[in-house]
Amino acid sequence: MTETLEFSDFMRNARESLLSRWRAHREEVFGPAGPGAADHG
Repeated sequence: MTETLEFSDFMRNARESLLSRWRAHREEVFGPAGPGAADHG
Protein backbone atom coordinates (compact mmCIF):
# COMPACT_ATOMS: atom_id res chain seq x y z
CA MET A 1 0.00 0.00 0.00
CA THR A 2 2.77 2.44 0.86
CA GLU A 3 4.46 1.60 -2.44
CA THR A 4 1.31 2.59 -4.34
CA LEU A 5 1.04 5.80 -2.33
CA GLU A 6 4.68 6.69 -2.98
CA PHE A 7 4.23 5.92 -6.65
CA SER A 8 1.16 8.13 -7.04
CA ASP A 9 2.98 10.85 -5.09
CA PHE A 10 5.92 10.51 -7.45
CA MET A 11 3.65 10.62 -10.49
CA ARG A 12 1.86 13.73 -9.23
CA ASN A 13 5.14 15.50 -8.54
CA ALA A 14 6.50 14.51 -11.94
CA ARG A 15 3.36 15.74 -13.67
CA GLU A 16 3.41 19.03 -11.80
CA SER A 17 7.06 19.70 -12.58
CA LEU A 18 6.44 18.77 -16.20
CA LEU A 19 3.46 21.14 -16.37
CA SER A 20 5.36 24.02 -14.80
CA ARG A 21 8.32 23.46 -17.15
CA TRP A 22 5.96 23.37 -20.13
CA ARG A 23 4.18 26.50 -18.90
CA ALA A 24 7.48 28.36 -18.49
CA HIS A 25 8.60 27.23 -21.94
CA ARG A 26 5.30 28.26 -23.50
CA GLU A 27 5.54 31.70 -21.92
CA GLU A 28 9.07 32.07 -23.29
CA VAL A 29 7.86 31.23 -26.77
CA PHE A 30 4.39 32.78 -26.93
CA GLY A 31 4.28 35.17 -24.01
CA PRO A 32 1.98 34.78 -20.98
CA ALA A 33 -1.16 35.14 -23.13
CA GLY A 34 -0.11 32.38 -25.51
CA PRO A 35 -2.13 29.32 -26.59
CA GLY A 36 -3.58 27.42 -23.68
CA ALA A 37 -2.84 30.18 -21.18
CA ALA A 38 -6.38 29.93 -19.80
CA ASP A 39 -6.23 26.14 -19.44
CA HIS A 40 -4.51 25.82 -16.08
CA GLY A 41 -5.69 28.87 -14.19
